Amino acid sequence: ALRGVVQPDLEPRACREACERVSAVWSQYQEQPGLLDPFLEEMVTPLIGAISDAVHRNPRAPSTPLPNLHLLSSLLYMLTTVRGYK
Repeated sequence: ALRGVVQPDLEPRACREACERVSAVWSQYQEQPGLLDPFLEEMVTPLIGAISDAVHRNPRAPSTPLPNLHLLSSLLYMLTTVRGYK
């Protein structure tokens, strides 16, 4: 599900819905965030990769190559909030 969210041609509405679903799943781990540890790399890598690519392609307007940049950044923030410091 996460790999589909980072597609640059994904419609904003579809991206928002997918991000909300992923966020709802992650929020269930608030009390035991350590359970996410085995999957952190496969969750973070696509998000960071898409954000990084967008910034490198157009540093002055990264949302041009990736219209859903704000949604993906919010999703990364959500994961950071749920998991906390490792």
